[in-house]
Parts: sequence; C-alpha cells; structure tokens
Amino acid sequence: MVVNMSRNAVLVSAKHGVYVGKRMELSIEWPSLLHGRIPLRFVAAGEVVRFDASGFVVKLFGHQFRTVKRKVIPFYAFSDSKLLSPVGGLSPAHGLPR
Repeated sequence: MVVNMSRNAVLVSAKHGVYVGKRMELSIEWPSLLHGRIPLRFVAAGEVVRFDASGFVVKLFGHQFRTVKRKVIPFYAFSDSKLLSPVGGLSPAHGLPR
C-alpha cells in the first residue's frame, strides 16, 4: 500500500522484504478520474533506496499516467431508488438526463 509519494519517490508499506538496489515498476490506481469519468493508473519505474520493517522507498526514474479499461459505476447505481434520489438529475435506470 502506498503511504506517501512525491515527485521523486514513493513510500510503500510492505510485509515482505525488498533489497536496496532492486529495480521495479509500480502500478498505482489513481484516486481521481480524467475528465471526471475515465479511471487512471500511475505507472512508474524506479529503484529501492531504503528498506525497513514497515516498508520501502522507491526513487523514481520516470512515470506516466495511463487510462484504465474498466467502467466506473456511479454511486447511485448501488442505492435503493426509494431511499436516494439520483445525483445530478440522472435517470437511475439508464444514467441519462431526465
């Protein structure tokens, strides 16, 4: 699990040991959506520069954002239509404007 990240490094919480100097690629689900609807993934290459009992730090060589091929299901799709009204005036059945 990612604990913290900056422009140059990522701190990862881990139970398994990773040796310093190991090169790796990280693929992290990004918490916000492109244009409010397209899921993103942050992909980075780097090298482990520190390891201790709680996790390790990867110094990044480069990174990019990639789009993810999965459908984002609106929150109201999981709700009981009698309890919650649709968000933004959308029809719960089709996700189309009323």
